[in-house]
Amino acid sequence: MKAGFSTGGNSLKKVFRKYLFCTHKKELRDALKRGFLLAAGFFALVWMLFRVIPKPSRITYPCVRSSAPFAMLFLAWVGGLFPAVLGMRNQETGKRRKRIIWGVSAGAMIALFMVIWGSYFPAPVGGMFFSGVATVLGEHGPMGTPRGIHPGRVVWAFDPETTRWDGNSQFWWTDEFTDSVAIEKMLTQSLYALTGEEETSQAWDSLFRHFNGKRHGENAGYVKGEKIAVKINLNNSRSHADADNEVCTSPQLLLALARSLVEGAGVAEEDLVFYDASRWVPDKIFVPFQEEFPGIRFVDVAGGNGREQAVVDPEGQVFYSGVNIEKPDLLPTVVTRADYLLNVACLKKHTTTAVTFGAKNHFGSVYHQQSGQWTPSHLHGPVNTRTNPMGSANPLVNLMAHPEVGEKTVLYIIDGIYGALSMMNVPPARFESAPFNGHWSSSILLSQDGIAIESVALDILHREEPLNPNPDNYLHEASQVGNPPSGTQYDPAGTGRVNRSLGVHEHAINDFEYVGNREPGRGIELITLFR
Repeated sequence: MKAGFSTGGNSLKKVFRKYLFCTHKKELRDALKRGFLLAAGFFALVWMLFRVIPKPSRITYPCVRSSAPFAMLFLAWVGGLFPAVLGMRNQETGKRRKRIIWGVSAGAMIALFMVIWGSYFPAPVGGMFFSGVATVLGEHGPMGTPRGIHPGRVVWAFDPETTRWDGNSQFWWTDEFTDSVAIEKMLTQSLYALTGEEETSQAWDSLFRHFNGKRHGENAGYVKGEKIAVKINLNNSRSHADADNEVCTSPQLLLALARSLVEGAGVAEEDLVFYDASRWVPDKIFVPFQEEFPGIRFVDVAGGNGREQAVVDPEGQVFYSGVNIEKPDLLPTVVTRADYLLNVACLKKHTTTAVTFGAKNHFGSVYHQQSGQWTPSHLHGPVNTRTNPMGSANPLVNLMAHPEVGEKTVLYIIDGIYGALSMMNVPPARFESAPFNGHWSSSILLSQDGIAIESVALDILHREEPLNPNPDNYLHEASQVGNPPSGTQYDPAGTGRVNRSLGVHEHAINDFEYVGNREPGRGIELITLFR
């Protein structure tokens, strides 16, 4: 055995010596080229393993797919090298050595097949090594207590004229491809439908009065000097100069919201702040605001270039009931010092939580004390729908129930102007189900009920593509937070158990109808504004 491997080693040495002792210039150049390609293939394979092993669904990411051809080259070379060496010294090779060499070769071929399959064919739901079956949403009546001026009301506006991107040009978020006038009209009409008012100022006044009545027992509207923080989703923004076609909150929707608040509700620019504590506010959002609303503040993870850096509030603690997290997270001062919150999320699927809307949007509001970073990485395991069954405690519920987060939210908005079927590293997706019919999602959803709006958005994505199992576990928990299926006593602020339902959850009777459409005040009432 020892002699056998020595013989094989001598053969391998001869193969590699050719690279080292080439005397002809052309041979040397060719050897260097082959050596470079093999090195690139090796490092590409290491990169893929580094990315994919911790999170198998990443094998569908473009950055991983781009490295696949080089990894294939290396694996194919390894797969062919050992039989070649075997053939060179066949007479001196024992049976055991043959089995080992062919085993290594077969393993390389299997790995090559997995790289090709995972990189260039659609992955099963949840990723290449998905452990469960796609969910079938269970039929059930409304859970929880509807919220809002019109309890449980969700408004869904759809206008395909807002989106003109061809799918290839740079960039979908420019005014050339996204109609800011049409989006502003969608937002205004949605506010009217949500509140029942016919003027923007009256619509906002009714929202603030309803909120203050429920939270403080006061019939009071917005007063100048009160601070309004707007949580936006910038999960795909990696620098202030970030410019790509990945999906974050649309600049046009944010500008429409700012106009509505400043010009309609009378909010002073300096009292309005847009933030994402864990990401960068990119120029594509910041620059248009500087031109139109220079007094509006922006807070992000780094600060600088006109932005403010997020500051930790040591008193703003978030406790996660029912899950094993040692220290409470902390909130930014931009949240704890605000009088009101607005939650502007995106319409996206997610490989871990199945969907990512308003509740998960606040993963960009938490500071992890143990790592000293603005990061939700420690929450990924407890919210993983593939490993946590229905009836499991969920950290999203703690954020939705927290008095400084979910319970401070006046309005929930889901930006579906350009929706996505993954949360990162992918461009917008064309939606095939009705009413999209192969167009961009071109939608905005509004509600005062944080559970109801997520229920409708989940149904939209579920009609579009299969989701991971148990995608609505957190909605079952949150709608029945006082007596949830998991039996967890949710106490996100450490001040006492939460007993009041956070909103109403149900699934559609048909595509666009819920129980609340038939019995107002009992379930979700979906108002559709389709063009």
